Amino acid sequence: SQYVTAMERPFVEQRRGIVSLTEKVKSKAKARPPLLSIRKTDARDPLHWTLSGSGTKEFFGAMREVAKDGLSLAGKTALVTGCGRGSIGEEVLRGLLSAGASVICTTSSYNAQTMNHFQRIYMDWGGRGSRLVVVPFNQASVRDIKALANYIDTDLQWAIDFFLPFAAINETGATLETVSDKNELAHRAMLTNIYRLLAALIGGR
Repeated sequence: SQYVTAMERPFVEQRRGIVSLTEKVKSKAKARPPLLSIRKTDARDPLHWTLSGSGTKEFFGAMREVAKDGLSLAGKTALVTGCGRGSIGEEVLRGLLSAGASVICTTSSYNAQTMNHFQRIYMDWGGRGSRLVVVPFNQASVRDIKALANYIDTDLQWAIDFFLPFAAINETGATLETVSDKNELAHRAMLTNIYRLLAALIGGR
């Protein structure tokens, strides 16, 4: 397209930045490894990671293509957990909606103010054919894991293409002697229950 639509304006600067970054990486790749790169394990030493020139080139090529031509996720469905205000999950949500995806996003703060916030996000960023469903969810709760999977499978009858877990509990480092209840809760929310939710989503298919 030779013109920028209202929906595309928020992405213009990001696209310019990505194109600029890919050009810099392309020009400096021979001189030294780029700051952002794709790496692979060494066949002789699985614990050693080496730069993948072809992988890095393919990655930046894909970024440049998306920056120039846009990305369509029409017909795709995503589940994003942890979409709090100002979070990484919220930024990912905007990108998914602008690409036309159907998105289920979860939040632990389910109230009128939160719903108004997500409504504004959809109005500002929703692309053609996109859908947004906001669900209250506690990723540390096994009951919520089962309820969310059942809601997606039975009520919405959506098959999830992308699962992006961003729900997190802030914690500081702990030693073997100082592991607390909060550390256990954080590990359950950010590790154990992600596996549970994955199993539930796959089982629903």
